[in-house]
Amino acid sequence: MSDPVGAIIDFPDGSFEVAPDPTVSRRQRRWAATTALASLAIGAALVAFTTIYAPGGPQIIAIVLFVVIAAFAALGWLTTGAPTLKADPEEISYLAPFRDQRMPRSELTAILRGEMWFQGRRSIWLKSYLFTGRDGRIAIRILASWYPENAMAAFAARLGVPLRGEFTDRYRADAGGART
Repeated sequence: MSDPVGAIIDFPDGSFEVAPDPTVSRRQRRWAATTALASLAIGAALVAFTTIYAPGGPQIIAIVLFVVIAAFAALGWLTTGAPTLKADPEEISYLAPFRDQRMPRSELTAILRGEMWFQGRRSIWLKSYLFTGRDGRIAIRILASWYPENAMAAFAARLGVPLRGEFTDRYRADAGGART
């Protein structure tokens, strides 16, 4: 059973999930596959070259390098699945590779649209959906590119909380989720 928009998937246990945008997932999988295949081709060429022209030490290094490349390619492929945004009677969970986030459903007060400051090697503002708790802090951050606007609006309606703000509003996690 699902909602009229097709964005919400209901489960027999009373929980429901937002369907992610399939084009984003396909694009990410295509990029991961292309990168993995190109890396494996370069690694295989290096092994073939050292087998023919430099057997011995350089060949062993090339084989070890190829195994490392294959491991990173497999890890990259495994981490490209679409995240899961799900609500059950007790909690809301956002399950993404290496980044699971949860909050009690009773604590959710609103879902905000906005740009969130992501700190990393290159810091950047990214359009996000921000799930805020009763204390006003951001408990769950989700990249907006994963979910269409109508899907998140349907999810907020099912949760009984407002979906507010614009993607031009800016928030920083280090400021306790305060708007900047």
